Order: sequence, then C-alpha cells, then structure tokens
Amino acid sequence: MGPAESRSGDLRSADPSATRRLLGAVDAALAAVEPTRLVREALDPSRSGVLVAGHPVPARTVAVLAFGKAAVGMIHGADQA
Repeated sequence: MGPAESRSGDLRSADPSATRRLLGAVDAALAAVEPTRLVREALDPSRSGVLVAGHPVPARTVAVLAFGKAAVGMIHGADQA
C-alpha cells in the first residue's frame, strides 16, 4: 500500500479500478520527487569531496543548507552521499 492508498478511505468511486489507477499515479508522482533520493543521486562522493552536477567541490567547502517541507529529506540525502 502506497502513501496515497493509505488515505483513500474518503474516495468514493463507481469504478474501483479507476480509483486504483489514480492512487497509483499519485504514488508514482510522490516517488518521482522524493527529496532524499534526488539529493543523494545529485551528489557524487569522491575521495576529496563531492561532485555537484559534475563539478568537484572540495570536502572542506561543503555545507548543506535546506529549507522547507523537504529539508529533512534533503539533509538525509546529502548525508547518505
């Protein structure tokens, strides 16, 4: 059961398969913008620091600053990288 399906108790539909398809689309959209995975994939660790969008950044200059609802997930992604 995905995040959207867990909230489906209020949905009323004459076509349950349409409801399942809609919930599947919502789950796919949420997975596509998951902040931890996106940041982890954007940062490529190297021996001397990280590669950010293909550009080397020395470890001593790396700082992570995140704001908003996705901030915690973004910090986790940076930490995992």
